[in-house]
Amino acid sequence: MVEKYIKKYTKAQRAFLAFFSSSNDETEEAMRAIKMNPRIFSYDFQKVIKKFNAHEPFFELLGNMFFDETQAQTYKIVDLARDTQIDEMIRGYKAVAMEAYNEGKIDETELIQELQKDAQKKVINLLTVDDILNSEADFDFLVEDPGKEDSGLFPQIGVSGIVAEPGSYKTFICLDLCFKISQGKDWLLKYPTKKSNCLFIDEENNKKRLNKRINALLTSRDHTVPKNLYFMCFSGINFLDPTWIKTLEETIITNNIRFIVIDSFVDVFNGDENSVQDVQPVMHTIRTLATKTESHFLLIHHTNKSDKNKKYRGSSAFNGALDLLLQLERTNGPEEKNPELKLYTAKARDIEHFEKHIELIFNPGNNLGIAEKF
Repeated sequence: MVEKYIKKYTKAQRAFLAFFSSSNDETEEAMRAIKMNPRIFSYDFQKVIKKFNAHEPFFELLGNMFFDETQAQTYKIVDLARDTQIDEMIRGYKAVAMEAYNEGKIDETELIQELQKDAQKKVINLLTVDDILNSEADFDFLVEDPGKEDSGLFPQIGVSGIVAEPGSYKTFICLDLCFKISQGKDWLLKYPTKKSNCLFIDEENNKKRLNKRINALLTSRDHTVPKNLYFMCFSGINFLDPTWIKTLEETIITNNIRFIVIDSFVDVFNGDENSVQDVQPVMHTIRTLATKTESHFLLIHHTNKSDKNKKYRGSSAFNGALDLLLQLERTNGPEEKNPELKLYTAKARDIEHFEKHIELIFNPGNNLGIAEKF
């Protein structure tokens, strides 16, 4: 229930709450001892927390962040004006705190602890060599490759990415993959799948566009409406927010979901996709979620327009955390009615490299076919 009230904080109020709790020397010393984790705050406030941890003035930095240069200078000079701003922030915090207590009997201490929970002391799970050797060493696959023994295209537990230019049908291909896995049907009419519950997290397409794409897939002879394929559409999920991470983990476990597609990667965190410091914690969170929930995450991402090799866009931390990176390219012109695609591995950590040629065939009667082209 505490999450309901945490969501009510604006960026300023959430950051200020942590610092407001350090109003005496004893509390401040304790907070600095545990070092507040910047990742539990929004991207805008990460540098504020780092400054605080480095014992640098907070209010001066806050003024520089929230006001233009003229206003910031005014707030530095006129203490009364700055005190007025601080008073407004305190009132905003107290209003939420009062609501939390009146409605949910949640006190100020609990709110502060919830905001700072990731900064608390962690428990390390030490493993011996025997622990490792006694664990399962074989890989299970959600999509198998019948031509190769003990091999497949998507490990049951892991994180993969698929990158392509706009208009390459990447969302369409990933939707079709979800349809096949959710029903345990062969992907591309050739590759057996392990029937599993699927989740498609779409932060790029509204329900109308999804409706159109799903209906196009349902015209295929080998598709029926899957009951175990779930969608999140424009939910505003943020992988730098511990509340979102906890909620998603519970959703995956409760619904026994094993395959999750994210469309697209850049839309699920409020950081800079070119920054290692921003991308690395997101990828670490996704890898941790995949391991804890024993599921596979497929991240749809975009290529760099200025790169002739059509490399993924942004920080190398994206590729570094992947088990599998797939490249999707259209091989025939946009004037052709039936798109032809090449899907191949740019990186494969635990499986053999592969290259597949796919054809989308729009037959008479609006019957769509998606199959491997030979």
